[in-house]
Amino acid sequence: MKMKPLPRWAWIAALALLAAAAIIPALLLPALRSQATVIYYLSPTRSSELWRAELNGSPPRQITNTNGRIFDFTLAPDGRTIIYSAYNDLGGVDLWQTRSHNSPPRQLIPCGADWCINPAVSPNGKQLAFSRRKASTESGGLPDIPRVWLMDRESGEMSELTYDPQITGFEPSWSPDGSRLAFFDGQAGGVRVWNLSSGPEWFAHSNLGAVGRWSPDGGAMLYIDAHPGEEQPLAQIYRLDILTGQISLAFEQDQEAPFLADYGPPEWSAQGWVAVSIQLLEGGSSRGIWVMQPDGSQARQISPQEDKHYGAYRWSPDGENLAFQQITLSGAESMPEVAVWDMQSGEVQVISQDASRPQWGR
Repeated sequence: MKMKPLPRWAWIAALALLAAAAIIPALLLPALRSQATVIYYLSPTRSSELWRAELNGSPPRQITNTNGRIFDFTLAPDGRTIIYSAYNDLGGVDLWQTRSHNSPPRQLIPCGADWCINPAVSPNGKQLAFSRRKASTESGGLPDIPRVWLMDRESGEMSELTYDPQITGFEPSWSPDGSRLAFFDGQAGGVRVWNLSSGPEWFAHSNLGAVGRWSPDGGAMLYIDAHPGEEQPLAQIYRLDILTGQISLAFEQDQEAPFLADYGPPEWSAQGWVAVSIQLLEGGSSRGIWVMQPDGSQARQISPQEDKHYGAYRWSPDGENLAFQQITLSGAESMPEVAVWDMQSGEVQVISQDASRPQWGR
């Protein structure tokens, strides 16, 4: 049977449907992205509370009311459960937990005069690592050296990661599979990688006080350490192979990444890109943000203004956006701002003024 040609109105209707099929996802994309791209941050800088802001232009919302006692915070893998540290009346710092949607806060760990800070939730959400500094035995004295502790989030049971008095630790960081913890040991002067099944695994010397960042597959870590320069030591990025323990400079001199420069802590994205703050030797006092591949190739500067200092950068879970804080160098009254860079468009959106330490959530 010979097929009859479709009438003109049918072709128009079909084309309209195809056009709609292409347009509707594009129209929905900003809404979907706004649900997934939520920024949590501290504000104001000198008396901090925790705030939540969506990238769709909705007004930011205050999460905590502690009379400006927030010290630091983290988010659980669900992106909505917040664990934060806050000063108490005894001069110590307690750990608290709350939810992003008008949930009353719950004291998680009362620490008395001790400092319980740097909370980090395991990828499966079952364990909490944090740094604890015992109160000084002398009146008015500073807290003791920090040590890493673990808490089972279901039972509440707590224990030190290690009872070795020679091992200190702060800023614990979980490997992507949750089998290891990295932390900075200030007493030994370096980054430790701790296997939760077998104990100490690797040690990478560093005198710069910053823990490294895991690769998306957990097979490597990037961290900073001082590297001899022509006139003064420069902070350079090193790569630690988790399987072999081999340490090497991450960037070779023939790559696009600036070689003679002072680097800040690296931040690895889910897509494999690395963000890092860089101060060029001939670039004055400003510190810009660069994005590059882990070997230093395809490097480009993304910070738009030369008179600003950039830091505290964090990739969104999908690796499409980078949150950071920026502050104008000129002017004694300058306060930091939280902003977001869109990798696709290259645009920068200021989220909040007098704000700092952004993190991603839901």
